[in-house]
Amino acid sequence: MAAVTPDVEVLSKNVYASLDPFLSNGDRIAVYQYWTKLKEHYLETLQSGLALLDAGISKADALLLFGGLHLLEHVVMNYWKLLGVEKLQLRIKLLLLLQEGPLNDLPVRSALVRILMVFIKKQWPDRWPSMMEEVKSISQQGELQLLTVLNIFSTLYQDVNSTDVQDEKIPKFKKKALSIALKDNVDMIWATLHDVLTSSSSSFLLSAAMETLSCYWLHMPLSSILQSGLPQIIIGHLATQNKAVEALVVLANRKDDINTYRNKRYQVLTLLISADVLTVVSRVVSQTGQTVVQGELLNFLKCCCDLIGCIVTEQLAVLWQEDFQVPISTPDLFQLMISILAHPCQSASLCVLGAWKTLLKHPLASHVISQYHQLLVETIWITIQKMDSAAHIGYKYRVEEFDSAESYDDFFTGYRSTQLAIVKHLANQAAPFVIQQLEQWLAEVTTNNFSGNLASSWESFNHFLSILLANSSNASEIAYKILLHLLQFNCQDTKLLLLYLKSLSILYPRAAVASSDCLVVVVEKVAVIICILF
Repeated sequence: MAAVTPDVEVLSKNVYASLDPFLSNGDRIAVYQYWTKLKEHYLETLQSGLALLDAGISKADALLLFGGLHLLEHVVMNYWKLLGVEKLQLRIKLLLLLQEGPLNDLPVRSALVRILMVFIKKQWPDRWPSMMEEVKSISQQGELQLLTVLNIFSTLYQDVNSTDVQDEKIPKFKKKALSIALKDNVDMIWATLHDVLTSSSSSFLLSAAMETLSCYWLHMPLSSILQSGLPQIIIGHLATQNKAVEALVVLANRKDDINTYRNKRYQVLTLLISADVLTVVSRVVSQTGQTVVQGELLNFLKCCCDLIGCIVTEQLAVLWQEDFQVPISTPDLFQLMISILAHPCQSASLCVLGAWKTLLKHPLASHVISQYHQLLVETIWITIQKMDSAAHIGYKYRVEEFDSAESYDDFFTGYRSTQLAIVKHLANQAAPFVIQQLEQWLAEVTTNNFSGNLASSWESFNHFLSILLANSSNASEIAYKILLHLLQFNCQDTKLLLLYLKSLSILYPRAAVASSDCLVVVVEKVAVIICILF
């Protein structure tokens, strides 16, 4: 390298100034101009970056380390073709930092990975054939080294398999060479992941290993995944690691050709429907109950819902085909769907409703309805109750999930629209059993045998009734039949009477089509209610 002697003191001063939130505008402009001028000369930028790197290592100063890596990243990204022997010297320096640290600071690790990824994509495997052995050896030096190497593995796989046109362009021949080299070394990577998942107690390492695994098994052959035993290991971490559920969701969502991978995919889904998975999901649902969950637990619950969606839509839709064996009690799985549906997490209900909708498109849907109609009706009933209270629940989530009231309102409008469309479909499919449910509810109410919040339940009843009548071919007969039950109800409570009037207004226009005899009775009933109210 050409002899350039950077002034470390001046460089350090400008690094600290760049990150000073209280710096004046004039000083900030001066610092910006300093860095802009420095970056015009690649050798000076390179030597300055190395000098800051040495200063950061000797002082264990994360700010100086990050400043040095920032300059070096600028050099390799913009002046790669101008570098000669400096490439090897810089690569050795970066590997030494990876091996000896300090790597406690996340921005430092991230910057180091970004620069090393440039070297890997430019030089591996032809100009740097020993890359995998070198980083594998370094990963054994400590937890932070292993954490950084796992990040390299996942970033490499994502870059090689990326289809993002905005991503840094890698020539097709180079991407092919990287892909082949990666496949040749995948056993080494999987061995590293296996060691972490089976022997490490560090939550950070376990999380990083699962995230890396999620990248790899999105494209790896299913036969290799099943033979590795890694899905079973991931299932073992479900109780403590959010990333475990995310990894299983990735696996369940694979878009394999159904004719080629049908049997292997069934094996994967059988694993996901294992008692361990369902136990964890049930535990999360039961522990959070009807409370509003936040942060990591909210994300974990969402992943559980996604996982259930994968299981139900992929597995239950083929339960009645002769060449498949039912790996779990179907009523148990339906009951779990009900439990998740009742949870306030907004993503849960659409997941379960979507699963039902997919299931009812199956050629044997009538068998499903006849055998599990009570659970289907309960699904619709709970959904309508949830829709009545979703606004209240949703606003509690706004701080966690949305930037503003407007963004929440946009989401909620679309959410309700989708939810209502699915509920209408389900209600139409299960109309006879829905009518039975309504009649049973009315019988309990009119005989004073109903337990629970009657006003809240009546609001859901009215909503349920509107959906049913709007989507039934024999709406007039249904309305007339239910109206006869409803006319037996008597009470003095003002709120209930208003809800009762709402029910009559929903039923009468359709019931009158079936029979004009109900007019007199309804008018008399309304007159009595008006007298009570006023």
